[in-house]
Amino acid sequence: AGRELLRWPLGPRLAHLVCKAEVQGLGETGIWLAALLEARGAPAEDDLHRQLERQWQASARHERLSEEVLRPLRKALRQPGERRAEAAGRLIATAFPERIAQQRPEQPGVYRCADGGEAVLAPGSGLLGQPWLAIAHWQPGRARQIRAAAAVSVADLLDGRPAGLAEQRRASWDAQNDRLQATAGWFV
Repeated sequence: AGRELLRWPLGPRLAHLVCKAEVQGLGETGIWLAALLEARGAPAEDDLHRQLERQWQASARHERLSEEVLRPLRKALRQPGERRAEAAGRLIATAFPERIAQQRPEQPGVYRCADGGEAVLAPGSGLLGQPWLAIAHWQPGRARQIRAAAAVSVADLLDGRPAGLAEQRRASWDAQNDRLQATAGWFV
């Protein structure tokens, strides 16, 4: 698996994303998503599904630019496969399993992440109301600000379940408040 990752001019997580995309017949989707995530600077919007669609529409007008960005990735791609923006969440979940996040029912826009932390959407985000997200980029901190993510379904998570993701109930002792604390959800 390590040798397979080395053929991509990407970091390990994004190389893994593209490898998985290629196996699923989504090679084109994978390289565009990786290129989008590798781009420097803040994304134009936090919804990667929408960003992919916009890039594909814009690429017809700016083919030279997209070719310049994608050339090294296309060179490594063995199976182009399809372009399917709706697969973005599933692919991101394979690369960032600890960033799979479920919306807190009592707090729209606030998500409980598989790593045990929280992440929040910006007001007015196009992702508000999505029950599950796969987060690719966030602003670090206690309340992490989601910068780039895609909606993902539970069916997609279970179908391509990252190793170790399981529904669990956890209990721990909160020494500061002298009480038992319990949480339930999907955890890595």
